[in-house]
Amino acid sequence: MNVFNTLQPEQRKNLILLFVLGILSWASHSSLIATLPLYIKDIGGTPQQIGFVMGAFALGVILTRPWLGKLADRYSRKLVVMIGLAIATISPLGYFINSILILFWIRAFHGISIAAYSQSLRHSLRFATGLARDSYALDEK
Repeated sequence: MNVFNTLQPEQRKNLILLFVLGILSWASHSSLIATLPLYIKDIGGTPQQIGFVMGAFALGVILTRPWLGKLADRYSRKLVVMIGLAIATISPLGYFINSILILFWIRAFHGISIAAYSQSLRHSLRFATGLARDSYALDEK
């Protein structure tokens, strides 16, 4: 808490905003971990189909993280964070569909949000708090 008190008001505001956005983003993902397998089973999914749908999340992360990292470096970390948050907001609406195949693709699409958000959040936090210059001094680019 001592570090928080040493930050400028603008830095504190940015840090709180990023913290709240982080909680909401992780809540979007975590709330489905326990409930989605039960929903898939309820609509007639087999254990294998449940595994495929749940694993599709990692597919979205793995396939898009390199591209999103380049996008963040080339254009803006804020843009990538906003992409992640937009996907995290939109994706849960698709989980109401009763098709296991479509749920697979929605889950993969939802994975893009964690790739985008986690990729840029760490760097955004360092810049929002003014710690970026310290990281560069330690050669942690």
